[in-house]
Amino acid sequence: MAMTASGLRRVLDRRPVLHGVSIELPAHAVTGLVGPNGAGKSTLLRLLAGIDSPDDGGVLLSGKPLRTMSPMVRARHVAYLPQAARAQWPLSGRDVVSLGRMPHGAGFDRLTVADVEAIDDAMQRTGTAAFAARRVDHLSAGERARLLLARALATRADVLLVDEPTAALDPGYQIEAMAALRAEAARGVAVGVALHDLALAARWCDRLVLLAAGRLLAEGPPADVLQPDLLQQAYGVAFGFVEFGGHRLPLATGRP
Repeated sequence: MAMTASGLRRVLDRRPVLHGVSIELPAHAVTGLVGPNGAGKSTLLRLLAGIDSPDDGGVLLSGKPLRTMSPMVRARHVAYLPQAARAQWPLSGRDVVSLGRMPHGAGFDRLTVADVEAIDDAMQRTGTAAFAARRVDHLSAGERARLLLARALATRADVLLVDEPTAALDPGYQIEAMAALRAEAARGVAVGVALHDLALAARWCDRLVLLAAGRLLAEGPPADVLQPDLLQQAYGVAFGFVEFGGHRLPLATGRP
């Protein structure tokens, strides 16, 4: 399923946060949302997930307005992992991941074969099987972050929206997390991910959406979006580039 947003506008505390943003999240692709702090990435993800309602504009999922779906139906089709999501409950790691199956009617004591398969697969792909029996409130921030990503993957939704999933992870697990998102796209999911690391975005995303001050500056393949003039306009600093593994990776070089 593809997701499209048209003319999204959002005002918070009388301050415009998004100014008529229109984007597409196609199926079979990882779309990265990039831009400086305060650009509107998290706000946009919350609107796409149906957590908040826009002041203007709308979101369509396969042509159907997201606002017309019940919360349970929406949760089956759209999985959302917020930035710095917390997991402080005295639950086991496996129980936390099992929560991702709740939109399908699952509970800890009534898991179907499909539920178990989805949970096992999500934990394997995030390297969290070792935490299955451990209490989540006894784990490190990075370990909890990986479990919460596994919970989102376990939903097996048509759209997966994640906000800064690599922020608490070391480089090895950053790569593992991005590989898991690409695997979701490969099975037909429309993946939207907010990222601060432009090098990760260049390497792992099929498409990028560049935001600045709540406005859309560019949308398209990474090579088209990660241009020096666009990046300087968005971030206020100059950028250089290095070639690595067939990718052109941007590096901030200082004030212009």
